Amino acid sequence: MAKDRIGEALELAASTAAQSDYARNVSIADVVAEVFETWHDIYHPSVPTFSVAFSRAQREALAEYGLILDSMSTSLAGMTLGEFHASPLSRRLAQAAGHAVESVP
Repeated sequence: MAKDRIGEALELAASTAAQSDYARNVSIADVVAEVFETWHDIYHPSVPTFSVAFSRAQREALAEYGLILDSMSTSLAGMTLGEFHASPLSRRLAQAAGHAVESVP
């Protein structure tokens, strides 16, 4: 279900520990890119079922997260996971994802 996948994507973006675990378990993964690409693969607010699956407040929180994610995508291009975790952008993304996770239980 799309709602579950969105929750999983947000939880990954919200947790540096989950990102590190993912990198360890899927050694070929570019986790930083994966966070961004996964979101764009699953977040489709114009699909008619989206408004049924998510409340207005949830859709607003998801849209806000998407805007924050998009605003930093070019800054993160080519960063390793370690560089990303050392960057203030990691904390900003984690906070935005955490806020969205709270709205989409």
